[in-house]
Amino acid sequence: MNIENHNPSNAEIKELIDNYKSKKFNLAIKLATSLTQRYPTNQFCWKVLGALLGIKGKKREALNANRKAVNLSPKDFESQNNLGNALKALGKLDEAINSYKTSVLLKPDYAGAYYNLALCLQTTGKLEESKITYEKFIYLKSDYPEAYFNLGNVLQKLNEYEKAEINFKKALKLNPSYTETYNNLGVVLRLLGRLEESEKNFEQVIKLNPNYFEAYNNLGLTQQELGKHEEAIICFRKAIYIKSDFEEAHYNLGIALDELGKFDESKESYKNAIKLNSNNADYHNNIGMVLQELGKLDASEQSYNKAIKLNGDHADANFNLSMLLNLKGELKKGFNLYNWRYRKNKSFIKAPSKEFVCNSIDEVKNKNFLVYEEQGIGDIIQFYRYLNLPQLNKSNVTFKVKSNLHRLLKNSNNNIKITDNFPKRSNIDFECPLLSLPNLFKTEINSIPNYVPYLKAESKNVERWAQKLKSDKFKIGICWQGSKKKIDRGRSFSLSLFKDISKLREVELISLYKGEEENQILNIDFNLRTLGNDFDKGNDAFIDTAAVMKNCDLIITSDTVIAHLAGALGCPVWVALKLIPDWRWMLNRKDSPWYPTMTLYRQKNLNDWNFVFKLIKEDLFKIL
Repeated sequence: MNIENHNPSNAEIKELIDNYKSKKFNLAIKLATSLTQRYPTNQFCWKVLGALLGIKGKKREALNANRKAVNLSPKDFESQNNLGNALKALGKLDEAINSYKTSVLLKPDYAGAYYNLALCLQTTGKLEESKITYEKFIYLKSDYPEAYFNLGNVLQKLNEYEKAEINFKKALKLNPSYTETYNNLGVVLRLLGRLEESEKNFEQVIKLNPNYFEAYNNLGLTQQELGKHEEAIICFRKAIYIKSDFEEAHYNLGIALDELGKFDESKESYKNAIKLNSNNADYHNNIGMVLQELGKLDASEQSYNKAIKLNGDHADANFNLSMLLNLKGELKKGFNLYNWRYRKNKSFIKAPSKEFVCNSIDEVKNKNFLVYEEQGIGDIIQFYRYLNLPQLNKSNVTFKVKSNLHRLLKNSNNNIKITDNFPKRSNIDFECPLLSLPNLFKTEINSIPNYVPYLKAESKNVERWAQKLKSDKFKIGICWQGSKKKIDRGRSFSLSLFKDISKLREVELISLYKGEEENQILNIDFNLRTLGNDFDKGNDAFIDTAAVMKNCDLIITSDTVIAHLAGALGCPVWVALKLIPDWRWMLNRKDSPWYPTMTLYRQKNLNDWNFVFKLIKEDLFKIL
């Protein structure tokens, strides 16, 4: 008798199928194994055995059974699909993809194989192909919410956020309780900038599943963008309460606390994230920034260096280290690293084109040299000094800068061309952003070009304001507010701090500030001269401010553009600084190597402006 010609009886097949359908998998496996031994050429028995072994997690045995089924019948599309499943279970994804593709070639309307193929392609990062395959599956089976969900995830990774939104919403229409879909839709809506809608989706997730820790984390991120920092902190803490080892939530909590200036708490959150994952360069970079704010500069430097050791191309860590070195007065090292700002996250600074890069200031002699603005007006004013240096006298220098500064700058230097447009590339030999000039000039503490004035106020305007401000009193121009950007955090203070100074008989305070914080003037109970609606009203910035400064005996200001303008004009100027100031003011010195007429007043303790103004008042008594 030839055993290979025998097939199982109908009764044996029925028993096998009944056990399978009733989920008596162990009995079914025992029977299927027996049948494959008795009828080794029966492809159906091997196919069922392979499926059963896969269900029970017996991966190797399942693979062998499915291979046998395919070998016995290579054109059986179900066996090819099952073999793909067995290969996928063992992590053999490329082989699995080939099996799934064979399955759909054999049966082009086999929806199950398309779905399995799409999942495998998604897992291996073949997103475009995965997208097309999910779309084919949905064409064949349009009522399967998981397919829309997975397609939405693929589209999100492809940055096709609007299409991802559509598919997530289709998944929710089919399954309104699909919590993970609400969560991922919330992420996409945040990426689309629709923050209020995003927030509502995360709230819906939490309503459906109060223990969904990822949703709390995502809700916190959205609230951060909405400026709801306190609410975000609550969400991150809830995520951590549910899952104590959720490192991303610890990290995000650190960011939120940092935003509110709660540096000690922020430091602890970053420490917790690092305990969970010490190899994440972002965590070390961020704790470095907080340690710097707390004045722990050696620890801060160590953290930046740790981030760079983990990821040498970490632009933010390299840039932060450059600013810390400059703060410590190590300008040569600091300015050498400063070019990392081109590669920072959310960098808005144009890097010089490769064909126009210069590595030494000597290279631009007798050449067309383009310098272009970057960062804030204070930076422009501070570093404009380099364009006056004699090393550039034989160069044809063009300075590209915003038009509202042209009048101020042209009045001070007629040797360079000032424009608000980039010149034709054919008219450039070299180019450089303004704040790269210190590195080109190899600037160190003792070589800072600190001659003043290098800016001039218009003489007719100075005379005009002299008539308006005519007084025998000691005139002090004041400014208390700068930018509200995070980088400028902690630099501004309340106008009310000038009250004691205003009471000095010999003193007249004059407001040099223009901006949204002028409303503080309405709430003070001391005399402050304001300069009217026409003050610096035109399109040219600081023309009146410069003239008024030249008529003042002293300027007292926060760390803002007013400090730089006064210093560049050579006016006596006192600057109130936070505990760890911007890098350009360095540490532990009362003078500024950038501006000879400037005196610096520093906080002794974080946020203690009363101490600063006590020192200012004491020094005023000495000169009045």
